[in-house]
Amino acid sequence: MSAARSFKKHFAHKSLLRVYTDKIKESGAIGLDRTRPAKLDAKLTDELKLIIQKVQQGKYRFTAYKGANRENGKNRTLRFSGQP
Repeated sequence: MSAARSFKKHFAHKSLLRVYTDKIKESGAIGLDRTRPAKLDAKLTDELKLIIQKVQQGKYRFTAYKGANRENGKNRTLRFSGQP
């Protein structure tokens, strides 16, 4: 698969909606604009259209996250924590 096809596949409406429902909606995460998933649901279609439009025009700014591995305790696996 070419890079262009892969890019279009990942930023299609269906793919973005799947990412939202699988990873964000039930997580209780709050966006940088302080929007909760419950409020975003009402305007999700419009927001996804705007994201796709900006990505296609090359104007979308991806949020940079600082990743950190944190210890949960002795003999436990590390936990990844992302911070904007």
